[in-house]
Amino acid sequence: MKGEDEIAINYAWDWFSYHASQRMIAFNFFLIIVGALGYGYLSCGDNSVKILICYAGIVISLAFLLLDFRNAELVDYGKNALCDLEKKNNMNIVRKDKEKKACCHFIITHALWLRLIEALTLIVFISRLLN
Repeated sequence: MKGEDEIAINYAWDWFSYHASQRMIAFNFFLIIVGALGYGYLSCGDNSVKILICYAGIVISLAFLLLDFRNAELVDYGKNALCDLEKKNNMNIVRKDKEKKACCHFIITHALWLRLIEALTLIVFISRLLN
C-alpha cells in the first residue's frame, strides 16, 4: 500500500468512526432527554405543564430525527470513501459485508431502529398532546 493510500484510508476511517460514534452519542442523549421528559410528564399533575412537556418532546424528537438523517449521511461519506479505497487497494472488507447481507438486512440496521424509536417517540408526544 502506498503512503498516500494509507493516509487516505486513515482519514476515511477517522471520518467514519467519528461520525458513527457521534450518531450513537446523540441517540444516548436523546434517550436521556426523553426519559426526563417522560418522567416529568408522568409525575406532573398540572395540565399546562404537561402540554409544555409534550411540545418540548415533539421538538426534541423531531430535531434528533432530522439530525440522525444528517449524521447518517456523514457516516455514509466515510463508508463510501473506504469502499473506494478498498477497491483501489484490492481489499474487500465492506464488499464481503455487502455480499453477506440477507434480503431482510434492512431490519437490523442502525438507521431503521434509531429512526423508528425517534419517530415513535414523536408520535407518543403528539398523541399525548391531542388527548
